Amino acid sequence: MLHHIIRDERLTIAQAARRLGVSHDTVRFVLQDQPAPPSEAKSAQWERGATIRRARAALPREKFTRLYLDEYRSLKWIAEHVDVNAEAIKVLVREYGMTRDGKTTRWRQIDLDWLRDQRAAGRTCRELAEETGFSLGMISYLGRRHDLPGSHPGRAGLTSETQTSCD
Repeated sequence: MLHHIIRDERLTIAQAARRLGVSHDTVRFVLQDQPAPPSEAKSAQWERGATIRRARAALPREKFTRLYLDEYRSLKWIAEHVDVNAEAIKVLVREYGMTRDGKTTRWRQIDLDWLRDQRAAGRTCRELAEETGFSLGMISYLGRRHDLPGSHPGRAGLTSETQTSCD
């Protein structure tokens, strides 16, 4: 009963003593003499290696390959979506022996013809960034680098026909 009051109801020792009608010294003595067993959920979650086991269970090699190599998701993003820490995801990268090209080559994974068609259809860079998982800056950079349609009214010295940045 005492452990339930302290742990589940989150009462202080003084509050628990008042509720039980005993002194706070008595409560303290009982807690020191008979400490509460670790809670089930917390002990299972913090057990050594439990996080990595949860990551392995949530991310078999095929799924992890899709997210990490094919979709080029960040370790942080993957960790957040499977509710583990990034360190556990780094362990999986090592276990699965995965490497990928650096960020500088990531833009090559987007179909520039598709991007050009989307911009010509009037889609904003913000929409395209959200859909592709690229940053707004990267979509804007690709627009400037590959002369994609679009306008940026604040660019001095350019007419509206030659402006190719994102809005």
